[in-house]
Amino acid sequence: MTPPRLAAAAVLLAALGAPWAAGWGALALALGAGLGIAALLRGVGGPARAGAWGAAVGAPLALLTVFTLKAAAPNIVIAGQKAAERTAVSTLRTLLWAQDTFVAGYGRAGLIAELSGARPVQPPLEAELLRTPFRALVDTPQGAAADVSGYRFAVFVRTPGGAITEGGEVPPGAVDWIAYAWPTKQGATGFAAFCINRFEDILETTNDQAYSGSDRAPAWDACVVDPAAADLRLAEGQGGDGHAWRRWRGKQTRRAKAAE
Repeated sequence: MTPPRLAAAAVLLAALGAPWAAGWGALALALGAGLGIAALLRGVGGPARAGAWGAAVGAPLALLTVFTLKAAAPNIVIAGQKAAERTAVSTLRTLLWAQDTFVAGYGRAGLIAELSGARPVQPPLEAELLRTPFRALVDTPQGAAADVSGYRFAVFVRTPGGAITEGGEVPPGAVDWIAYAWPTKQGATGFAAFCINRFEDILETTNDQAYSGSDRAPAWDACVVDPAAADLRLAEGQGGDGHAWRRWRGKQTRRAKAAE
């Protein structure tokens, strides 16, 4: 095949393949790029040379664009969501530390507003136990929660009279608590939801429950298998919301093992 015909074939294949680059058109684009390069190597000249260059350069660019849109971009989004989920668990562990400190000083568990300093306690905290974003609470059907790094966080304290959340009064000696983290917008800021207690039992759910933002917030016993147990331990199984919860990353933390 002469160089001009190679160039013409390259342009034709590139033009035919471009609209369907995500399917069979990818093969046409690859062939068009190859023929364009072949035409250039054989010294095609005149107007045909411009067409050969267009096929040799444009076809690979079209393939790269489709790959980015169809494969790379979704993977980047998923990676970001996974990072947000890891940050959510890390934040729950920070909340655990804050609760440990609060219980040691006040003889009871604290609520988010108390731990962050947004709600005064007596005697006053020497320093805030949770960072600034926890001071701004938003309403949910299950009580107020805080938005931090793409996840929403809520704390419930179990008392003989029932679970207490933001705005309630936690009585002395109430040390059993549970905290939840769920996406502010499921599918955009994360997928999974998590819970933790004072023993550092950490559970996660794939979130078929669709916990998301303010419209769908977990109840206090959503991940609790046995809410009547003497100690509020968290175990794998069907939680109070009727869905499966499993140990985060499939294992117990050292603190949780030591508490058994």
